[in-house]
Amino acid sequence: MHRSEEGLTLIESLVAIVIIGIVLAAIAPPLLIAAATRVQNQRTEQAMQLAQGEINRIRLIVERGSYEKAELPPITNATSIKDAPPPTRDTNGYIANSAAITVTRGFTVDIDNNGSADFVVQLFRKAGITSSGVENPNSTSSIPNAFQMGVRVYEYQAFQTGGSSALSTKRTLLRLTSQSNLQHPLAVLYTTVARNDLPMSLEEYRQLLNTN
Repeated sequence: MHRSEEGLTLIESLVAIVIIGIVLAAIAPPLLIAAATRVQNQRTEQAMQLAQGEINRIRLIVERGSYEKAELPPITNATSIKDAPPPTRDTNGYIANSAAITVTRGFTVDIDNNGSADFVVQLFRKAGITSSGVENPNSTSSIPNAFQMGVRVYEYQAFQTGGSSALSTKRTLLRLTSQSNLQHPLAVLYTTVARNDLPMSLEEYRQLLNTN
């Protein structure tokens, strides 16, 4: 009566370990990429919500009908609203709240309330039209009834990494975060804001387009 062999030999065990290692090495990168992409998509969605929220906030201010010029985004002198410069890529490019923002300085947002900033929101607009014509950017009494505005939302980390290259104004592609990718905003929105109680004539609308 022959005794049956039980278990694996050392060589068979090593072969099994090698095969398992190869399989894990093959499936690990796709899993890591999928997880990182999911996180990136979530942050992009949060950035888009922030951008849309700022547009809605400014629209509510304008629709209220009685507002100060200081309540509106800062004015950019760029030829087109899309040509407004990005924020400065250092600590001068942001502030803790929106009280003292400029065209090249946004405000930080702690979206998960953990005490650390997550995003920097940049707000700006072109000089609009008033009831008497084109808005005077240097006059606090020249209040626009309609104007074009833009919102860009950047990762806060982009301002902490520094770098010699300026931030970009073009929205990032959905890919893994890298140092170069941090230069791009996660969300970019441009829109026209106008008072509902003061319908614009065709000529006024043309004026608005000509000022932008």
